[in-house]
Amino acid sequence: MNGKQLITMKKKVFLGLLFYISIALLGHFSYGAIDNRVKLHLTHSLFFEGSVSTAEFGPIKYAPLQSVLMIPTYVLGYVVGKVRGQPEERLYETGYRVTSVLFVPIITSIICVLYFIFIGEFGFDFTTRLLSSYMLLFGSLLLPYARHMFS
Repeated sequence: MNGKQLITMKKKVFLGLLFYISIALLGHFSYGAIDNRVKLHLTHSLFFEGSVSTAEFGPIKYAPLQSVLMIPTYVLGYVVGKVRGQPEERLYETGYRVTSVLFVPIITSIICVLYFIFIGEFGFDFTTRLLSSYMLLFGSLLLPYARHMFS
């Protein structure tokens, strides 16, 4: 590999978990903002009805990509609610809370890992790469915008 070593998948996952834990320790999960609710209603509508029009908000002005990407975490929360025996009207809220705890921090962690790998291609040592990745996370708009599921 000509002196450059690619980090293994286990190391990438560990690094992602390190970033995720850093975000989780801040308690940096937010829900309740109207934009978040609209995106989650769109996620619900896309998955269960196959439509970009929601019962509560009608046609949605947002592009559906983020809502499509949120489907796995939303459905996970929905299923957890079903397993716990929650009534149908509470399942949306459970899906929303699981998505707010998992989706944004996971996406943010993936961005940090990709940045870590990217700057490693320029030959920086591990410590510099890790500190730079944390600076990206905590010193830029990545973390504040991630709080409210902004695109």
